[in-house]
Amino acid sequence: MEEKEKELRDAAGRGDEVRVQQLLAEGVSVNAEDSEVGTALHLASEKGHTGTVQALLTAGANVEARDKLNWTPLHEAADRGHPECVKVLLKAGANTVIRTGLKKTAEELAEQEDVLEVFELFKGKTSALTMVEAYHCRLTSIPEEIGQLQKLRELRLDNNMLTQLPQAITTLPNLQYIDLSWNKIDTLPDGFSRLQLRQLYLLSNRFKEIPEEVCSLLQLDTFSVSYNPLKCLPDKISQLRGLRTMYMSRCQFDEFPRQVLQLEGLERLYMGNWAGEGNPSPVPEDIGRLRNLQVLGLRDGDLESLPDGVGELLQLTDLDVALNRFTSVPEQITNLSSIRKLDLSKNRISHLPLTLKRLAQLEDMDISGNPLIYPPPDVCKKGTAAIMEFLRREIKNNEERELRKHVYRFSRNVTEAHEVKALSGALGLTSDQITKILDNDSNDPSLQAHKALLMWIETYQEASMAKLQQELSDFSMDRLAEEAGRFKAERLKPPADTSGGPPTKQSTVEGSSRVGHQEGQQTKEKIRQAEQKLVQMQHHSEIQQAMVSSLRAEVTRLMEKDERAQKVLLDHKQEVQQLQEANVAMASQVDNLLQDNEKIRSQVVLLGGEQHESEMLTKLSCRLGSDWRRLGAKLGIPEPRLDNIQQAGYNNAIQRACKVLAVWMCGGEHGLPHDLKQLETVLVDMDRADLLDIVRTAYQNYIKEMSEVKVEPEASAEEEGVTIWSVELPGRGKYVCKHTDLGVVTPCPVQLTYRTVNPSEHWPENEDWELIGPLFHIKCNHGDDVPVELLLPHILDLSQEDGSALTSDEAKAAHVLAGNTTLHPANVTPTHFITRHQKGSLWAAVLRKLRALSVNRRGLFTLFKTSQTPHGVDIKAHIVSNTKGIMETLQEDLSKLHPMFYPWDSIPCSFRPHQVYCLLASVENGTLAHAEPRPPGGLKYEGTLDRDRIYPSFHMTVQKPSPGTKHPQHLRITLQLYPQAEDSNVVCSCTRYLDDGAAIEQRRSDDVSEHFYFIKENVSVHWRDLAHLLRITRADIDAIQYKPANRDAKDCCMDMLEEWQRRRGDAATLQVLLQALTEAGLQDIVDQLSTM
Repeated sequence: MEEKEKELRDAAGRGDEVRVQQLLAEGVSVNAEDSEVGTALHLASEKGHTGTVQALLTAGANVEARDKLNWTPLHEAADRGHPECVKVLLKAGANTVIRTGLKKTAEELAEQEDVLEVFELFKGKTSALTMVEAYHCRLTSIPEEIGQLQKLRELRLDNNMLTQLPQAITTLPNLQYIDLSWNKIDTLPDGFSRLQLRQLYLLSNRFKEIPEEVCSLLQLDTFSVSYNPLKCLPDKISQLRGLRTMYMSRCQFDEFPRQVLQLEGLERLYMGNWAGEGNPSPVPEDIGRLRNLQVLGLRDGDLESLPDGVGELLQLTDLDVALNRFTSVPEQITNLSSIRKLDLSKNRISHLPLTLKRLAQLEDMDISGNPLIYPPPDVCKKGTAAIMEFLRREIKNNEERELRKHVYRFSRNVTEAHEVKALSGALGLTSDQITKILDNDSNDPSLQAHKALLMWIETYQEASMAKLQQELSDFSMDRLAEEAGRFKAERLKPPADTSGGPPTKQSTVEGSSRVGHQEGQQTKEKIRQAEQKLVQMQHHSEIQQAMVSSLRAEVTRLMEKDERAQKVLLDHKQEVQQLQEANVAMASQVDNLLQDNEKIRSQVVLLGGEQHESEMLTKLSCRLGSDWRRLGAKLGIPEPRLDNIQQAGYNNAIQRACKVLAVWMCGGEHGLPHDLKQLETVLVDMDRADLLDIVRTAYQNYIKEMSEVKVEPEASAEEEGVTIWSVELPGRGKYVCKHTDLGVVTPCPVQLTYRTVNPSEHWPENEDWELIGPLFHIKCNHGDDVPVELLLPHILDLSQEDGSALTSDEAKAAHVLAGNTTLHPANVTPTHFITRHQKGSLWAAVLRKLRALSVNRRGLFTLFKTSQTPHGVDIKAHIVSNTKGIMETLQEDLSKLHPMFYPWDSIPCSFRPHQVYCLLASVENGTLAHAEPRPPGGLKYEGTLDRDRIYPSFHMTVQKPSPGTKHPQHLRITLQLYPQAEDSNVVCSCTRYLDDGAAIEQRRSDDVSEHFYFIKENVSVHWRDLAHLLRITRADIDAIQYKPANRDAKDCCMDMLEEWQRRRGDAATLQVLLQALTEAGLQDIVDQLSTM
């Protein structure tokens, strides 16, 4: 496996992304380290392989992995000058404040301007962040710099290895959400109660007790302490009256924390297994106090029953009792009339009670993992709706059986034929039904009444004993109504004991004369009872015959059902066959679409920009639908051509829409992207605003990706001295004029003439809009029907490359004609506002005034210095407009000064208009003898549109040390430009050497080599840092590192020193080497060399 890990690092260093993916798929650890070079992410970052870096991060590479010098991948990418890698690492959550063994952050190691711009952009974005997501990043700490994110509202730090939080986190005034789940935290910083938190997640940490400061977070809405070794909760937690959601599962409470029952505002409570693994977690009897509960989680608590208090939670809509020991559904659950979701999974339930029918709002019930035998498994598989329907049918069947028993007993009370007729009428039976009942062979009124009642039950769905009583009362059949009421009340009472007791002794005074009469009565009674038994036997026989007939009818029904099922199965087989045939046809259609697509792609290639046209065609065609013909007509495609498209072998509207767009693209007079504006106008007329974004995005991409051609206009002067520029543009293309940056995108040859005008004379005062670019008078000799796009330059420093920082409502192109101003839509890029040209006009880029105050302006901070004098150096620092001709003008002005100044450096900066900027200078190994203007005074940046504006300079004089100074060192100055406002950051900072080394005492070149062996033995691990400070290029450092003869860092260090000596010759002095070692932080080595 070690060989595979080495191969992974080598592949990452080469940028072989395919091999990296293969090795990771084979199970090679993405974070495997080497003692010398670190991880694969280190090597990919060092070499600038952005794709490989992204692949490693996706596979779980540790973005904060450190090598033996404490370098992270971000240090490597910043030091080697790879801005894209730096962007990817920062997006992945790389820590920017980690310092190397030499106490340098990644930003401090960066030298290239594009890398420094990435860091500046990152800091600008992070300061305005409202949400930070740093989960699954293996973080062990959070820097105190998090306190700078004053706008932060959400902080996700879950699934890391944090043990504590920085104190600075308590200073975030807008923080409302913190997720610290799955870390190793056991305490919170002092002052935590100052936060305005609404949600706090401490899931799965190491809290043994909750700090009482949490109890002061009175705005807290959600609180999670699950999976912590908590024994109790603080009493003051009852102060959290606004708490609505609480998680307290899988803790180790000795007893249920009754403080929770005081939080009567709780709506969601998850308390399953609150006593910890393997311990019963009973529900408190007075859980009913939480009357506002809507969600209750009781899973995995070893529960066998529920207290009555659960049945009092009438607002409950979601109940989870999964993973417990219930053998039946607790009765309390059937009282929860508002329940919508019920989880009974993984218990020991065998039967579902019919009383579940009471849960009329139940929509989702999980009963999986139970040994259920009722309802039948085939019903349970169909889901909640099928189960509830089954229970309702079962209840209805039971009620119907019970009703039939009642009506049979009730019919025994009907003894007269006229009562049968009256009963039938009261039940609403028809005359035919009544005749059929009375014509029956049986003349027994009771049997006739029973048949009438059965017929009523089958006819009337709402039949019941209560309804029967009501109908009889309405027909004044009071005796029978009273009997129906008695049956309704008795609910099938068991029959009374009619067997009688022992015969009562007769009074001797009655005499024998009554014996015969008594015997006669007894004989009549026996005859009557025999007749009743005979009637009952006849009735039972009729019932049995009816049951047999019913069974036969049921068998017939089932056979018919089976025949229908067989027919449905046959129909399904036919449908499957049809679907298979449809799939074959669809495959053929797909082939046709692919062929059409290839044709369109070949046409698109001729027009230029294959990828974006293809994407636009695909998106528009898929979403255009049946509007394809209307679009074709609006675009000017002849009706016969549209008819041909409709009658051709296209199978759907997508194909037809694609064909219409292809015809339009090929027949356009001017070509893309100019005709896209016509398409945009047509879609607006069609009221298809949903498609405009597709066209506008394609338009922006065309303009952005067209090759830019620089042109040199000819200059001439009018009588007023205003420069007029003129240039002949040869044909289709994007042209940008030198000196002014005005651009034009044209589909044909045009003659462009333009000049800048004074805004104060031609731009009417506007309270809402502000000019943020020059005002041009433009003449272009194209026809009215020729689309020409203007690229109007602006002075904004946009933080996003695509200009999306500005919306279409904020940025416009101002068109001034005859004193009237019209605002046109403009597409914004980092350098231009793009709009459609109209003749006879003044044009300028404008921005809403309120928005303009928040956008920085582009500018340069430019440094000049004189040649060295024996006593010191003069320095001038200018703020200038960021234009192309300004530097030449400035150099000409400075060359007239004595002593002569020459350009030193220029640093791009972002300035706020009307802000005062100050310069802070500090000198090493010398003295700042003079500085104007001195802080806190400064120069005001006006944000002017004057292309030749040069602000007054900062002037400094640096005095050298006296010639007799022992061990003279380089004269160095550090300059920082910053706004005068106290809460503002430095806009740029630079450190420069003021001498060329000539004034430093030098030794012969052969003297310094005597110390190379000592340096190699003691400094080899820092050889790369030393090489940078000795001004050895990155390319040379790489060549030294990967030279086959250099086996280790010591060989590389010696090779580097010898190369430095060969290149610098006599300038390679011990003093220079000592200075480099000092800057590298190796003062102990310097001290030892100084005494040698």
